[in-house]
Amino acid sequence: DESQQTIFLSRMSVFVISSLGNITFVHAVPTDYSVIQYIQEVIKKCPQLTLQDLGEFEPDDFLVLFENEVYLDKDLLLRQFIQVYPQNSYKLRLVPKPSRIKMSLKKIQPSSSLSKYSPEEVELRIQLAAAYRLFAKFGWTDTVYNHLTAAIPGQHGKFLVNPFGLLFEEITASSLMTIDFDGNIIDQGTTDYEVNKPGILLHSAIHAARYDIKVVMHNHHIAGVAVSTYEHGLLPLTQNALLVHNQVNYHDFEGIVIDEKEKKRIAHDLGPTKKILILKNHGLVTCGGDVAEAFTYMYQLIKACEMQVASLSQGPINSDALIAIDIVDATARTHVSLQTKGNGVREFTALLRWLDREDQTYKL
Repeated sequence: DESQQTIFLSRMSVFVISSLGNITFVHAVPTDYSVIQYIQEVIKKCPQLTLQDLGEFEPDDFLVLFENEVYLDKDLLLRQFIQVYPQNSYKLRLVPKPSRIKMSLKKIQPSSSLSKYSPEEVELRIQLAAAYRLFAKFGWTDTVYNHLTAAIPGQHGKFLVNPFGLLFEEITASSLMTIDFDGNIIDQGTTDYEVNKPGILLHSAIHAARYDIKVVMHNHHIAGVAVSTYEHGLLPLTQNALLVHNQVNYHDFEGIVIDEKEKKRIAHDLGPTKKILILKNHGLVTCGGDVAEAFTYMYQLIKACEMQVASLSQGPINSDALIAIDIVDATARTHVSLQTKGNGVREFTALLRWLDREDQTYKL
C-alpha cells in the first residue's frame, strides 16, 4: 500500500491526514478520550502511522494540500466544524494565513494514472465514478455487489465496470476496469480485484444487443425489489411513476444470472427501444445514452417505487387511484419535451456540483 497517514492531535480535534501520491486528504473528528484510545490502539497495530501533537493547532488551520501547494478549504471546514461542534459554531474564526497560502480551494484534477486514456474516456470514467459515489450517498448499494457499466467510446465490445470487492464509495475514475462482453479483463485499472462475471452477464447482454445504450445501471434497492414482486409491477399511481412508466419492461426471475442463454432473453425482454428493465424478484436496471440519462432514470424509478410501496402500506389500492392511460401518455410526452438539454443532464450536473463540494476524490 503506497498510502501513508499521519494523525495530528489538537485541543479541539483529531486530524487524520492521508497521503496517496501527491494528494493529501485531511479529515477532522472530535477529540475525546475514546477517540484518543482508539487512535493509540490503531497506531500500535499500524507501524506506517505516525502521531504528532500540534498543541495549539486549531480548526482554523484545516488545510488541503495538492501538489505541494496549500489551500484553505473554508467551506469544508465550516460544514465539519458545525457538525462536530454545533453548540460552538458561533466561535468559528477563519484566521488569515500567510500570503503563500491561497484562500480558495483548488479543485482536484484527474489522476496522472488516467493520462493513458483518451480525453473522452477520461471524462466517461470521471462521470461513471461520480455515479458510483452518488449511489453510495443515496443508499442504493448492496455492499460490493451490483454494477454500473459504460461502453468506451470508439472501442466496440469494451466497457467500464467496478472492481469486484470495492465499495461504491471507494470507486475512482482510475480504479474502473475495462472488460469485454465475455468478462475478460482488458485493462486492470489501479486495483488487483477481479470481475464479478455473473453480474457482468446482465450488462454485457444489454450492451451487446443495444448499441444506442451506452450506460447500464443495476441495483437491489429495497423498494424496487418490492415492486418487482407485485403482480402488476410499477403502477401509474404518481407523477413520478409516469416519468418512467412508458419506458418499463419486465424480465422473469431465472435464478442468479450465470447462464449465457439468459442473455438473449434479457435483451429480448428489454426490447429495441425501452430503457428500464425490472427484474422480477431481483431488482432494477436502467439504461441511457450517457451516464446522466441512466442515473436519472434510476433516481426517478426508485422514487416511484418508494411512493408505491408507501401507498400500498395503507392497504389495497382502489382502482380509482390509478391514473388514466391517456394522462399517463400525455405526461410522459410532456416530460420528454421539457428535457431540452438532454434527459437527466440538468439533474446530474447539479448532483455533480453537490458531490464536488463534499468529496472530489472520485476524479482520481
